[in-house]
Amino acid sequence: GYGDHRDLHSFPTRRSSDLHYTYQQALEHLIEEKIIIYQAKKDKIKVPLDWVNAKVNKLIAHYKGFGDFEKNLISQGLNMHILRTRIKDSFLTHQILNKYVVSQIKVSPPEIDAYYNAHIIEFTSLAKYICWIAKSNKKSFLEKISDEINRRGFNKVKQDNKDIFFKMESDEKGLKKEVAEFVKNSPPGEFTIKSMDGAYYLIYLAGVVPAHKKFFSEVKDDIYQRIWQSKFTEKFNLWIGNLKKEALIKIYPARGKPQD
Repeated sequence: GYGDHRDLHSFPTRRSSDLHYTYQQALEHLIEEKIIIYQAKKDKIKVPLDWVNAKVNKLIAHYKGFGDFEKNLISQGLNMHILRTRIKDSFLTHQILNKYVVSQIKVSPPEIDAYYNAHIIEFTSLAKYICWIAKSNKKSFLEKISDEINRRGFNKVKQDNKDIFFKMESDEKGLKKEVAEFVKNSPPGEFTIKSMDGAYYLIYLAGVVPAHKKFFSEVKDDIYQRIWQSKFTEKFNLWIGNLKKEALIKIYPARGKPQD
């Protein structure tokens, strides 16, 4: 979030074009942070010293003592003054966003209902297939197991061959194409032998958990968060965009004249 202070000095190895894009993103983020803090100070928003001290003490409590804490700060190129400034800026950011963005966001029950109905497929779980599988490099071995299943029933054969059977539960997306085609078109109790990836597999379909729609009560909190986040992004971009228009921003490249 905008209270975080990201490390702008370490970028992953990328192509030069990607690195330039990452640099532009980091620069944009820095500009936004500066504008937000400036607006907070312009609005004369105050951060009580007790807030900063409490946050510092909470961070120190994670270490054996102040000495270890200070060593960690130094290893990150920080000191107490910089840390306290960042913590204060974080509180300023939080308060200014609450004032101009968060306070403007409202999510109503009808909006949540409408989202649920419009995305019903997304909130429907796929059918889950429960299979027992045996693997062998010899098809003849699995054919003998198949004959045993036909004569004695699967449960007895599995009981006598615990070391070769393993259970798998998955929806269609998690299955190989050959397996998915079999389970989708077979009733529980059916089995087959398939050749895949240089080996043979005996696949026994033990059961199917039908696809079902998730209850509204299960997903309403998630839907609320999605709508809220979407509104926050929209309102934040509008607010920060207006602040940028009002601000005089000069970007100094490595060489050359400043760019407006």
